Amino acid sequence: MNENIHNRITDSDITDDERAFRALMMDSNVPPIKAPKNLANAVRRKLPGSATIDSFGRHSQRLRWIMSSAAMVAIVLVCVALWPTRQQAWGEVVKTLQDMPWIRLVGELKQDKMEVWMSLQRDVAAQRSKKLSRFDDYRTGVRYEFSAEEQLIYRVPINDERAFNSISSVFTSIFRQDDQVGDEFAGNRIVSQTRQSVQDSGKKWIDYELTLQTLPGVSSKVVVRVDPETNLPVSMRFQEDVDHALNMKIDYPETGPQDIYAIGVPRDARVVDRMPTGNLKRIAEILDRNRRELDNYVAAYGFVPNSPQALIYRSGDQWRTASCSPTRDLFKSNREYGAFLAEQPPANEGELRSWWKTRLSHYTIVADMLCDGRTVYHASYEDPASPVFEPFQSVRAGDGHSIAKTMGNAGNMPEFHVYPDLNSYVQIEMTLTKDPTDGPEGSILVTRSYLSEHQTSKYWLNPKLGYAAVQAQHSLRQIDEKKPNVTPAEQQQTYRFENFKQSPRGIWYPTVIVRSNAIGSQQSEAELSAGATATASDDRTYYHLDFTTELSSDLFKHTSGTVFVPLDKNSTDE
Repeated sequence: MNENIHNRITDSDITDDERAFRALMMDSNVPPIKAPKNLANAVRRKLPGSATIDSFGRHSQRLRWIMSSAAMVAIVLVCVALWPTRQQAWGEVVKTLQDMPWIRLVGELKQDKMEVWMSLQRDVAAQRSKKLSRFDDYRTGVRYEFSAEEQLIYRVPINDERAFNSISSVFTSIFRQDDQVGDEFAGNRIVSQTRQSVQDSGKKWIDYELTLQTLPGVSSKVVVRVDPETNLPVSMRFQEDVDHALNMKIDYPETGPQDIYAIGVPRDARVVDRMPTGNLKRIAEILDRNRRELDNYVAAYGFVPNSPQALIYRSGDQWRTASCSPTRDLFKSNREYGAFLAEQPPANEGELRSWWKTRLSHYTIVADMLCDGRTVYHASYEDPASPVFEPFQSVRAGDGHSIAKTMGNAGNMPEFHVYPDLNSYVQIEMTLTKDPTDGPEGSILVTRSYLSEHQTSKYWLNPKLGYAAVQAQHSLRQIDEKKPNVTPAEQQQTYRFENFKQSPRGIWYPTVIVRSNAIGSQQSEAELSAGATATASDDRTYYHLDFTTELSSDLFKHTSGTVFVPLDKNSTDE
């Protein structure tokens, strides 16, 4: 039985089989998911929806932050819309803002006109440009996005609230007239902030300027101009440098768009529903939680059992990695090295720490990367004994863990393998099969198709293991544009996850990951030419996770000269 997220299921549609399936999920040793906070109240703090950085197609990367920020702009209005003076009552500010039916911003960038609307009263926001039309309804948590090329309206979840949490905090501080308004804005670090009176065209204005660090060594500015007579913002400027800026005018109309059709989308456009519902939605929430809560560990992993290639330290959004290489004393003779590799860890879990401590004393541990939750740093070595950490990439607040997936050794955190991200997006279609005809026994199957990339990922999830994946398969169709009528070739990679253990929090994780057919043909060209069948072999990655080592906050500091802390350095049981 498939559950396709194009369709919505009501209670009357639930069959006996479906009820039995839900009972299976309830018996899967997974604590219930807490209900989300009231979305309407949250939006009064965070206000309208945003454009993701990738929503604007071929605009230059330098300008993407500007255009995504423009879609957040009404939130900025909360900051300055009526930034209270010492004499102005906060209650009057709130009432004035809430009495405004609509706030509208209009600007132009590269001959592309942009319009953004928001209504605090209705908890909705909208935006329109040549390439994108979008309507966000925060009351329901649903986004409607129109593709002019496909003439389709996609119905998807609003999934970019995290950046607005930081904005909410900044603006709350501004309203309170705190000396400091926080250290980030829309996920970017605030370097400095000013408020000054200016004269322009014979009129006095108040300019509020935030300098943001969008990347290490790269700063940008947001300048909001306010009419001191009305205390209302009249314009906003997003400035990357002298050649890249977006200017927007601000007004306050009595009416605004009530739905996506009101911003010019054809009413006969077909709606494609990408909202996850029912079982699929609940499973996605469970995976998100387990991926987050497999935490506070030191992981040693490598391609040979009990011989680590790298170490990963993780504590929430902070993490650190190091590469491991055997010291020369292990290579005195092949026999001694072979005996070292063949040595098995003790069966007694209580003896594992001491065993790994001795084991790692035969390795050189070299710092690789670290993330302090706001910036990713990579290590450089003028002095081999003392790494210097240099900024590599800025991180939005709350994204420190998720960004690790793309960062070298950090991408091998075991939770990324077995708790996949099933969040729904415009170009992703998902289905759920409760009784798959293939795959490990007792598993359910989630199929995730990336429509624009001709890629499909399948995950066989085991409810008895908290829906951890026990097998995954990734397929990529190789399409030859010169031969469109030829069936595309398909490349597949299959992973099996084995020998599961539980963390102290009860989260399951694998200690062995097998990648099938990972190593190419074992036959020579001559053998294959003579008719031999090509065979490939698997590779394996082995994990040991330690949840007892105390992870000091100093471990995740990028202070120049910090020596990397080995596995047992902060142990409390020495």
